Formats: sequence, C-alpha cells, structure tokens
Amino acid sequence: MQFIYVLPGWEGSAANGRILCSATLRENGLQVAKGNYYLVDAEYTNGEGFLTPFRGQRYHLNTWLNGHRPEKAEEYFNMKHSSKRNVIERCFGVLKKDGLYLEVHHSIPFSHKSQTHGERGPGKNKRKLNEIEDAKLIESMVDILNSGSHFKVESGIKPGFFGVVETRLVVSLPNSGIKAKPHIKSRIKTLKRDRSVVHDMMSWNNTNGFGWDDQNNMLEAPQSVWQAYAQVHKNASKWRGKKFPHYWDLCIVFGKDRANGRDAQTAADIVSEINNKQEENIDYMQGT
Repeated sequence: MQFIYVLPGWEGSAANGRILCSATLRENGLQVAKGNYYLVDAEYTNGEGFLTPFRGQRYHLNTWLNGHRPEKAEEYFNMKHSSKRNVIERCFGVLKKDGLYLEVHHSIPFSHKSQTHGERGPGKNKRKLNEIEDAKLIESMVDILNSGSHFKVESGIKPGFFGVVETRLVVSLPNSGIKAKPHIKSRIKTLKRDRSVVHDMMSWNNTNGFGWDDQNNMLEAPQSVWQAYAQVHKNASKWRGKKFPHYWDLCIVFGKDRANGRDAQTAADIVSEINNKQEENIDYMQGT
C-alpha cells in the first residue's frame, strides 16, 4: 500500500467530509489528477475526483455470495467498489497487526506508562452511569463552569476539571464510587460526542429540517429529512425518537469546543512555515 497524502492533526470528532474538504482546499492540499478518482465510502459526497457507491442499492460483498449476481449497472458498480474497499481495509488490518501506527509521543515516564496500561483491560473499572448519576454529573459540570472558574478555555476543558467534578459528586452522590478516572472522564467523552452529533444535525446548513421537541427532549423532523440524512450519516437513525434530556446543559459545557482542524498540517505546510519564518528573520536582520 502506498500513502499518497497524510493530514494529521484533525480532532477525532470531525466529520470525514470536513477533513477531506480541508485536505483539497489547502495550499499544499491533496491533488487528484484529471480523469482519475479516489474511491470513498457513503459518508462522503460524490464529486470530481471522488466516487461514492450508489445509495439505496446492494453493496456489501456478502450480498453476492451463493451465486447472486448484480441485476443492474448500479449494483455492478457497488460490487466492484465494495471489492476494492475490502482490499484497502485488509491492508490497514495488516499494518495494525504489525504495529505500524502514526503516533504522537508524549513525555510520560516509562514507569508511569507501564502502570497506566496495567490498570486497563477488557471491562477493567468499567461502570455505566444511571440516569440519576448522569443528571448529577452534568449538573455539577454546569455549576462549576458557571461559578466563575477558569476550567473552560477555547481549546476545551483544562486538566483538573475531572477531579473537581469528582469532589462535587462525593457530596451529591455519596457512596457512588464514581471516580474522575476512568468513570467521569469516559462518560464526559461520550456525552461530548453525542452532543456534537445532535448539534450538527440541528445547526448545519444542509440539515435545517431538524428541530427540537422541548416537551420530549428529542430531535424532531419529517420522515423525508430523517431518510435523506441517514443515507449519508449511518448512525443518525439511532437519534430518531431517542430522548436526550441534557442537551442544552451540554451546550453550556461544550458550546465552543468544536472541531476546527486548525492544528492539522502536512509536512509541506510545516516546511513552508519554517521557510517563511526564516525569510522574515533575514529581512529583519538586514533591515537593522
């Protein structure tokens, strides 16, 4: 497998389509030769240089087992598309199996790393918060942030916030055993992701058919809007009829904490930035 273009730095909550758009519009962006195409899955949009499968048609390879054959051109295209996608996914599987990852190395002592990894494991310290605990958790977060504390910054939540929330819960939920790590940190991560999904459905220009049912605390939209959105966003259908009672409180907590990709840079971007700074320094020295 040959990697043509790498753009690290985008937040994990960003939609795939936003990252691809950023990659193609950058100064040192992804270039697709005229007449060539990259295959992309259904979460992207068809466009020049990028081909998605036909929606509403049979796609996955197991559909064509036991002698079943495509019945029309769209199904034949999807079969070939799925076959190529399967090869790519298997290649990534080989890379992961061999331990070849792109990693950001942090300055954490080896002994601390070993201890942290040793405490983890399937089901280790796993605990699901109930509705009352969820309500108290979110109530505590909002109270702390509204009290004039400085835990909330433009880039997210400052370290130490989880510990303060844990202290609050000791009072409001005595003997619950809820700890900053892993319970509060893990639950906040999930709430943040869910809030982002619902926020995007309500706020983006192409999803203005969604509204909010204040009485039932859930999204509402005509069936046609749900169907159109679910074709592009596979996991969106789970929010149909699902209550999300703390959405507006979570907007207070995570209101400005949105993925923007401002830290995303290619190697060419970094080299260009270094060269520009060097030229500025030379001009400054010559001017003095």
